[in-house]
Amino acid sequence: MHIIEKTLGTGNPGLKTLALRGDRSHIQKAGFRYVDNVALTPRVFERFLERSGALDASADEAQRRIHATDFDELECASILSAFLELPEHLRYRLLVRSDDYPRGIGLWYSGAVSVSESNGSRTVALIEQLKRQIKLVLASDFKDDTKTFKEKKGITHSPGILLMPLVGQRIGSNGSSYFAPSISINYLGDTQDAIIAVGAGFGGSNSRSARTDVISLVPHSLILDSHMVFSNWPAVKEDGGDVEFVSFKDILSLLDQSLFDFLNSMLKSLLTATGPRYLEIVKGEGQSWAVVQSAPVEVPSLAMPSVKESHILLEAASVLSSAVVRSSVLRYANSSPRDEDIEFNRRNHGYILVLDAKTCGRFANSWPLHALSNAAAIVLHVNEISRPVASHLGGMFRELGIPVIAGQLDARFMDLLMRRPNQNMNFVVYADEFSGRGFLAREQQ
Repeated sequence: MHIIEKTLGTGNPGLKTLALRGDRSHIQKAGFRYVDNVALTPRVFERFLERSGALDASADEAQRRIHATDFDELECASILSAFLELPEHLRYRLLVRSDDYPRGIGLWYSGAVSVSESNGSRTVALIEQLKRQIKLVLASDFKDDTKTFKEKKGITHSPGILLMPLVGQRIGSNGSSYFAPSISINYLGDTQDAIIAVGAGFGGSNSRSARTDVISLVPHSLILDSHMVFSNWPAVKEDGGDVEFVSFKDILSLLDQSLFDFLNSMLKSLLTATGPRYLEIVKGEGQSWAVVQSAPVEVPSLAMPSVKESHILLEAASVLSSAVVRSSVLRYANSSPRDEDIEFNRRNHGYILVLDAKTCGRFANSWPLHALSNAAAIVLHVNEISRPVASHLGGMFRELGIPVIAGQLDARFMDLLMRRPNQNMNFVVYADEFSGRGFLAREQQ
């Protein structure tokens, strides 16, 4: 079967494309479908960004200018050429992906376009949708959180665009046309469990306020002795219709024991060959599965520090990212970030940020990255773990090496934190996302 791999524009495609193409042989040998892909390099849209005035504008104004600016004749030709590179029968349901950081951090926009066969002018309709989605990708590069992340990682270029046919299994009732959820996998090798998150994230909001209700539904031993979590993420609908949420019932109807057994054998084959990986896979019709994203991940060192039980200030009930962090500086904050919190973060590096967040969701919705980007660790004091923090948010902190743990602080130490700790007192944050263990503790002097 002939596979389309095409790059349009000068320069190299983005990291997402390069990582996926680099794993192609392993993906196919393991029995997964490798999806056709066409990459538009970042240079294709350089003149568009200059012409729009976005490069010299504030975050909100830059995004507005991008959406208000038309693509010129050459840019439109490049978009059309990318569309025509794909096989005709696959052109009308496409993923439009930001070709950026390849490990599921969710800062750059990715969406989908689809037009039904009954649409008589579907090429024109699809191209117009495609242009809008590309602008959303380019605009997402100017969000405050994205800019802060790029500064921390030393990224100076804009994202490219990666086009792929939308693969998946149709679901829904009453003739509705949805596509099955994708599965995100973070696998750190034989000594660590994988974390599996299921959701149909293409075509929906990738903002930090996206719906993030998560429940455990299947035994941990089902795939790679993994932690399994399922999310209600938006599903893709044909003809640019309103995005709707897939129900847990619909998800479970697709993921029965036999399908997991089949997937398990392919995953073991793939990950044995590649080693630690971030993967996104999609279920097709029958027992077929496709890999739409694959990238290597670094394995952190997670030797648990030795501390006395009496010195533990918080035992984590929810953990994001994995690291061991030591610091003598705690910063206690309440509710939404204030100007002084943002200024403290700008001037200080390597501190432990302790937030009285009430709920994990409030933290995810209220604290922008530029208010905590220089923290070495984040500790959330929450009344209840009503919902875990979004999985894409976890990917962002994973990449920055900032562990986030959530639980209830020991009441005996709340006054200590409110008064700010003694400068000669040292603290340690331990977070192991793959065992679900974490804590904040005082270290013995």
